[in-house]
Amino acid sequence: QALSNLATLDLSKCPRIMDSGCDIIGAMPNLTQLNLSESSITDNGLFALLPLMQLTSINLRRCTRITSTGFGKLCTLTRLTDVNFSRCRSVDDQVVSLLSELPYLTSINLRMCESITG
Repeated sequence: QALSNLATLDLSKCPRIMDSGCDIIGAMPNLTQLNLSESSITDNGLFALLPLMQLTSINLRRCTRITSTGFGKLCTLTRLTDVNFSRCRSVDDQVVSLLSELPYLTSINLRMCESITG
């Protein structure tokens, strides 16, 4: 399959990236770093990324169409070491609690996540 060895993908500031694009990205088994900041994906797009079990870094800065449910589902990607959910207003205390359970997480950016209270 094309791009099956790709390890890093940066599609930041591409607002035309939507959920259908995530189906293609989710089929890249060796992806370890993914930047979709400022894209137009929703929870459905995130669900398509759940097969990316090698993923260690994800940047979803300003992905305003994702809900706390979607962010929470990403916490099943247990190899994550670095997450950037800054400026995502739906990131809340529940998402932070789920992030705290990731065993290898070393860097979290939650800057300007206005729904976090604790």
